[in-house]
Amino acid sequence: MLSTHNSYHLAPSPAINQLLASPLAQSMLQPELFLPQSLQYSHRTLTQQLDEGVRSLELDVHADPEGGRYAQSAGQRLAGQSGLLDVPALRQPGFKVFHLPDFDFNSTCFLLTDCLAEVRRWSEHNPEHLPLVIFIETKQPDDVTAALGPDAVATIDAMLAASPLPGPDSLTSSLELNASGLAALEDEIRSVFDAASLLTPDAVAALLASTDGTAGLADVAERLLVPPSNASCPWPDLDTMRGKVLFALLFGSEEQAAVYEELHPAVSPGTLFWPVSTLGFEAPWPAVFYGSALSLGPNEAEAAGAPPGGLPANISAYIEEWLEESNQRASEGYIVRARVDQDTIEARHNFTARRDALLATGAQLIQTDYAYHPSTLFPSTYQVTLPGGRPARCINGGSGSQAPDIACG
Repeated sequence: MLSTHNSYHLAPSPAINQLLASPLAQSMLQPELFLPQSLQYSHRTLTQQLDEGVRSLELDVHADPEGGRYAQSAGQRLAGQSGLLDVPALRQPGFKVFHLPDFDFNSTCFLLTDCLAEVRRWSEHNPEHLPLVIFIETKQPDDVTAALGPDAVATIDAMLAASPLPGPDSLTSSLELNASGLAALEDEIRSVFDAASLLTPDAVAALLASTDGTAGLADVAERLLVPPSNASCPWPDLDTMRGKVLFALLFGSEEQAAVYEELHPAVSPGTLFWPVSTLGFEAPWPAVFYGSALSLGPNEAEAAGAPPGGLPANISAYIEEWLEESNQRASEGYIVRARVDQDTIEARHNFTARRDALLATGAQLIQTDYAYHPSTLFPSTYQVTLPGGRPARCINGGSGSQAPDIACG
């Protein structure tokens, strides 16, 4: 199935773009951590993506229990505009959905509950849809300041203090999530989706138990992590999972994973999220989702001899590594999400080798910024669709050939 990266994202305004491209900004930014061009992508609304065939979304969330924490932008103030954002949703309490405070905050839906309500409405109008997988990523307090460094932060604070325009006097940091914050995140999701519509770990365990009577919640991950085959699938029958929504949690840090483990010491009754493991970072309890080919960071690209925003000369070696990783994890039974483009690099170069190689792996979720459409922000023909032109395709044979939304053979 196709999965979009930062599914809510809209590119920053021209004023912010000009600010980030200015010589002053370039002198402050650490290119090994941040490329301004990486923000130049925009998605259609969540509803439009689902209508077109996307079946997996990603939402970045920022805690805002009192409301108003992110209703201002230091970036706009530095760009010569008012730093007060005219977005009523940002003044309401509750988790917010956007990428980064101050500089990259445009979103098709700002309130998490609004984003989820949009998905729920689509699901209710399409009750036989394939199960939707929604990745929730919790953002960190230092996401912006780490890319700037302490000297740049001090310079920005001085510039803000001298500005006559209304707005913040310093950069805004996201709130660190503690156990109560993560519990509040679960509560917001459950306020939109009722239990019958969710594929939680215990819901899947119950479906497995209804078929053979042997599956308990404690061993649900063990039951699911078996090598796939054409003969059988460890997951419940697809028809029983249609119309449902599954949430997977992307931990912002190992410390945050430990906090979630404090909230849920194991996959226990009431656990909402499925944890996601990645190379070098294991989830706090057994995971059945794995993130592959996550990125080739600017620092890695630079070390490989690529200019900022360019492709390294040995990109084929990285592709081989990602291909092997995706196939290995899929062969172990993981649900693998493989990222086929990043930071607008593949799109700007019309580079399709990474996309084509990962489409040929056993990865079940193909993540992109360009599902069904090329960029409208710069010249490009790069886009990602699944072979067969349907919302899903068969990887290991199976009986999906009769389903109108699955391409097999």
